Amino acid sequence: MRFRVRPVDRLAGTAEVPGDKSISHRAALLGALADGVTEIHGYLEAEDCLRTIAAVQALGAEVTRKGPGHYRIAGAGRYGLQEPGDVIDCGNSGTTARLLLGVLAGQSFWTLLTGDASLRQRPMARVTEPLGRMGAAVVGRAQATRLPLAVKGRRPLWAIAHTSPVASAQVNRRSCSRGSTPTARSRWRSPRPRATTPSGCSASSVRGSASTVAR
Repeated sequence: MRFRVRPVDRLAGTAEVPGDKSISHRAALLGALADGVTEIHGYLEAEDCLRTIAAVQALGAEVTRKGPGHYRIAGAGRYGLQEPGDVIDCGNSGTTARLLLGVLAGQSFWTLLTGDASLRQRPMARVTEPLGRMGAAVVGRAQATRLPLAVKGRRPLWAIAHTSPVASAQVNRRSCSRGSTPTARSRWRSPRPRATTPSGCSASSVRGSASTVAR
């Protein structure tokens, strides 16, 4: 396919951009941990983000799709998530798997996470290692560094000082696991993030009704 592009004097019009992938993942997880109802507009309905929606449903959050990219999540609260009745399949979404590990580190039940053949070869040690030091039980392949992984959390988690070897918004998941209430303040250090790395979640809990735009 070939295109010919000619310059114009000006551009005018309206364009609607798709939702942001990183924000969509985090909005769903925070909505599940919140006390009350979260309305998300502009949720990116890509397969990876829909894996996160399916995961929070499996953990007991009530999710209603109200329209394209529009979701209502009735949160279970920080301590209201429930043991899933089946394995949670993260598909090819490393973000789903790594952020879920942080959330599940503070839950008092076992959860088994898996993924497709590609995801099962991707490293998880940069998340599982500090979570293990905080008291979460994580078992699985390659000394708990490859999916499938089973995780059972601890309440409260122990506080640690951790230096991440890589700049990663998934590793800097402090807000998602902060709902697990460590015994004291943890300290996290990481290299300067890439310019394209989105900032992590900043709120540990949401009370009442919230509205989120994932753009």
